[in-house]
Amino acid sequence: MEKQTVLNQIRSLAGTKAASREEILTVVDEALGLSDSYTDSFMSRFKLSVSGIVSVIGALIVFIGIIALVVQFWSGFSGTVKIGITLGVSALMLISALLVSYGREKSILSEVLFLLSALLLPVGLFVSAHVLNITVTNGVALQTSIALICLVVFGTLFLLTRRIVSMIFTTVFATWLYFAFLVWMVGSNPLFADRVFFSLITLIAGLAYLSIGHFLSKSEGQLGSLSGAFLTLGTIAFLGGGIAVGGVVGDSIFIFLVAGIIYASTWFGSRSMLVFGSLFLMGYILKLTSVYFADSVGWPLALVVSGFALIGVGYMGVNIGRRFIK
Repeated sequence: MEKQTVLNQIRSLAGTKAASREEILTVVDEALGLSDSYTDSFMSRFKLSVSGIVSVIGALIVFIGIIALVVQFWSGFSGTVKIGITLGVSALMLISALLVSYGREKSILSEVLFLLSALLLPVGLFVSAHVLNITVTNGVALQTSIALICLVVFGTLFLLTRRIVSMIFTTVFATWLYFAFLVWMVGSNPLFADRVFFSLITLIAGLAYLSIGHFLSKSEGQLGSLSGAFLTLGTIAFLGGGIAVGGVVGDSIFIFLVAGIIYASTWFGSRSMLVFGSLFLMGYILKLTSVYFADSVGWPLALVVSGFALIGVGYMGVNIGRRFIK
């Protein structure tokens, strides 16, 4: 096929808006071998324009202004006004986002409206519960209920719109519900009120993020571009929860967790997973040195040994990145 024919076809696709600029550039990058790992795809596929950035900043300013208005005039506003300013505005932004969510040229506007609605929804529900004197057993139970409502709303929106913002906030509200529900269930039980319990549930949350990242890596379009962000957050939560467990058993198991992440980074082609896996491995080596060997061999020798070990980890990470991650 001649070059001019290909260029004319691309021009036709762009002119009829059958393909966006980002989609065309992504295909070209992949054909030329310039596309990076899943981690970099979020930045390469979903880039906000200057107007988009300004719109997001504007939404955040509106959110802060509404919160400041309610706080400043809390005693002067009636209950109806408080609910209307928070929950009512959230519902209005949500309906407006749905009305303008169709059409590529209105994508940024709908995303910003979804963002503002998502920020105001939990605030509006808290304010409504206070105004209506809705009583629950404790604050965590109220958080669980509000997180559930927010998850249902934005989970439904995600199924309907498949927008990036709805996906992000569905994940945020699901994470909030997960932690709030578990804390509510265990209550003040001394068996669970310790660091190990919270470390383990954080580890499980990280594993869920990694699974979502793997699922999104097989998706096309803007949702697929979120895979790198989920893989990165999943790595941090998974290894952060693992290293925080501590104890002889926890420290013995952690080396297998970090080895699994480093191996998975080559499978996913994720440079951020490799980087954070290597950093956590370095932290693990320093932790072992300070906890188990500093008193037996002395700090100077322990520092020398750990220093050489860190050099080895760094060298290993660089070589893995060069050989397995393009």
